[in-house]
Amino acid sequence: KRRLALVHGNLKWQSERSLLSDYKCALDECGLEYDPQFVISHTQTTRDIDIRSEFLLEKLLLLKNVDAVFIDDAPNALTLQGRLQSRGYKIPEDIIITGGDNDPFFSYLTPKIPTLRPQYHLIAKTLLNKLLEPNRNVQPVVIESEYVIEAQNQFFLP
Repeated sequence: KRRLALVHGNLKWQSERSLLSDYKCALDECGLEYDPQFVISHTQTTRDIDIRSEFLLEKLLLLKNVDAVFIDDAPNALTLQGRLQSRGYKIPEDIIITGGDNDPFFSYLTPKIPTLRPQYHLIAKTLLNKLLEPNRNVQPVVIESEYVIEAQNQFFLP
């Protein structure tokens, strides 16, 4: 059984609600059960990054045997990885940390954190093309993200 945790921000934001919904869908598509204990909100703490990262570390360690954690927010991912490493955890052998939105900060640690490239330029181009269409024929458009893994960090769940 795979244990995949999600760290998210405040659910008052549509982006965070979408992230949680997408996490549930991804688990379902992979044949894994959704377990709310593996969903950690970092909004339950202060804005202080040190206090927040200690909170995330404690919550994650309480779960025991988490295989991977997805953290969309780069500063939280960076500080959590540093705290895990300072406690002797090997990344990615003991736990895989992956993040979202291809923020350059994800590449500053060793090992680098795999991330998603959301293709914002394609989103903007598609939106502008739709707005400029004379007939405004609104059809659903799918724009795929890319999973970016730096060469030094090619590690997957077996």
